[in-house]
Amino acid sequence: MKNKGSVGLILIVIGVILLLFNLGYINFNVFLSLFNLWPLLLVAVGISIIFKNNQVVSYITWGLFFVIIIAFGIYTQDVSNTLISSNDNILIDKSPETKYADLHLDIGASNININSTDDYLILVDPLGKPLDYKEQYKNNKENAVISFESKMFNISRIQRHNEVSSFYLNKDVIWDLEFDLGAISGKINLEDIPVRKIDLDSGAADLTFILGNKHDLDFEIDTGVSNVNIIMPQDVGLKIEIDSALSSSNIKDMNLIARGDYYISRNYDEANVVINMNIDMGLGNIDFSYR
Repeated sequence: MKNKGSVGLILIVIGVILLLFNLGYINFNVFLSLFNLWPLLLVAVGISIIFKNNQVVSYITWGLFFVIIIAFGIYTQDVSNTLISSNDNILIDKSPETKYADLHLDIGASNININSTDDYLILVDPLGKPLDYKEQYKNNKENAVISFESKMFNISRIQRHNEVSSFYLNKDVIWDLEFDLGAISGKINLEDIPVRKIDLDSGAADLTFILGNKHDLDFEIDTGVSNVNIIMPQDVGLKIEIDSALSSSNIKDMNLIARGDYYISRNYDEANVVINMNIDMGLGNIDFSYR
């Protein structure tokens, strides 16, 4: 009976947390705090085992555990900004000191577009898709760190399949892009944006990347069942390491030189801008082309 009481208390607390989340009093940081504070779970379980004959101690322990989780989540949300209205754009102004920016997208099933802007550091039109975001700065605002996540645990907001979230990145800032995506489709137009790193981790993807020649680029792709098109300027130096035994590719039509486990363009050593790609794809198709 004591174990049933503890389980009942845990279920009640979890239900209260989810209710507060859906009512907007707390955000997803409460759930993320579990990943930061997970050792406390071992502490709570250990105390419960030691004092298994003392139900009061067990209740107090688990009560404190959830209070700490909630308090930590609320404390960290002061650096988060939650998009409440699905009709609102997110506008983040560019500080004169900001020269570099990291963009992290952690989005589930979605359609996205990325393009450039002159007016803001970043402008986002979510078109009804609820997103949480964080805005932080390092080195006296020289480096901006911006993160976007899909809102979770709110079944009252369901994305329609034809909705496309659009992100506009300032083209006077050097960007590092990290995409942690679920089933995703869209067009990533980086032609006018200096990007030095792209890290794409996706389940199923149907994406087109249009790359520019504004900065040397390291491009990591790790996808499952995917169709990826990569369009590049003719004058960039290109190095491609690809592991896609079950996928098709037109890499042999690119007039590249095969060197061991990678391919390299003939102008790689002389090019002003080089693109290094490391591709790990499960099943699908990847096409390269010059413009």
